[in-house]
Amino acid sequence: MLSPYTEQFLEHLTAVRGASAHTINTYRTVLKQLSAYGTPEKLQERDINSHFKTLKKQHKSPQTQAQHHSVLKQFYQFLISRKERADDPMQHIARPKTTTSLPKAPDKGQITTFLESCQGEDEQSLRLRTLATLLYAGGLRISEALSLKVSDIPDAHAQPMLRIMGKRGKTRLVPVGELALETIHQYLQNGRPQLLKEPSEWLFPAGHRGKNQPLSRVRAWQQLKARGEAAGLEDFSPHQLRHACATHMLENEADLRLVQLLLGHADLNTTQIYTKVLREKLDTTLKKHHPLMQKLAVWRKRG
Repeated sequence: MLSPYTEQFLEHLTAVRGASAHTINTYRTVLKQLSAYGTPEKLQERDINSHFKTLKKQHKSPQTQAQHHSVLKQFYQFLISRKERADDPMQHIARPKTTTSLPKAPDKGQITTFLESCQGEDEQSLRLRTLATLLYAGGLRISEALSLKVSDIPDAHAQPMLRIMGKRGKTRLVPVGELALETIHQYLQNGRPQLLKEPSEWLFPAGHRGKNQPLSRVRAWQQLKARGEAAGLEDFSPHQLRHACATHMLENEADLRLVQLLLGHADLNTTQIYTKVLREKLDTTLKKHHPLMQKLAVWRKRG
C-alpha cells in the first residue's frame, strides 16, 4: 500500500493534469518499487541512487531508467510545492541517457492489407475496423480513441472533426476524413448495438454486464496485434498505425507543423523524428534505384 502523500500525488496527476489510467498505473508501479528503500517522501539522495543501481543490475533499459527518473523528479517537485519537503533529493541525480529509436511504420500497401484483414460485418469486426481506421486516419493514440464517447461523434453530414482529449488533459481538434466518419456511423448503426449488454456512453464499450466502461487498452491492443500478425505484419504494434499516419502524410508533403498539431505533440522536436525516417527511406531508395549508385556498386565489386 502506498503512503498518503504518494496517493495524493497520483490523484493530482489525474485531477489537474488529466493523466490516463495507463499513466497512473505506470507511476504507481515506479513508486511501489521505490518503497523498497523506505517511505518515498522521506528518502535521501543515497537511497534513490541505490534504486537506480538496482535498475542497472536488473539490466533495465535506458528508457525504463529515464522513465523512473521522470516519475521521481515530478513526485519530489510535487512534495516541495506542497511544502511537505524543503529539499530535492533528485537535484544532483542525472537523467539516464537514452537513444532515440526511429518508429517503425508499415508502408501504404501494408496498411491497406491490415485494414482489409479487419473486414467483416459482425459486431467484433466492425468495432475493430472502426478503431483501426481512427488510429490511422487521425494519428490517435489508442488511449485517446478508447476515451471517445458517442456524444463526441459528429453526425454523418457534419464536418469530420473530433475533439480529442490528449496527454495531460490537453484537447485538440483532429480531422479524420469522410471515410473514417462513414466507418464510425456504420459501426454505430450495425455493430455497437449488438455489443451492448447495458446502456453505455462509450464509443467502444467493454460489453461487460453492469459495467459502463470503455474497452480496455490491453484488450484492444491484443485484438489489433493479433489481426496485424494474421495479416502477415511481423512484430506489428497498434501504435504503428499512428506512426504510419505521420509518415505517410509527410511523404505526401504535409507541413511538419500541421502533423505536430494532428498528433498532439507538445514539442516540434518530437515530430521531427519522422523526418529522420523519411531521410533513411530516401537514402535506401536512392542506393537501390539511382543509376549512378548502381554503377558505383559495380565499380566497388570490381575493386
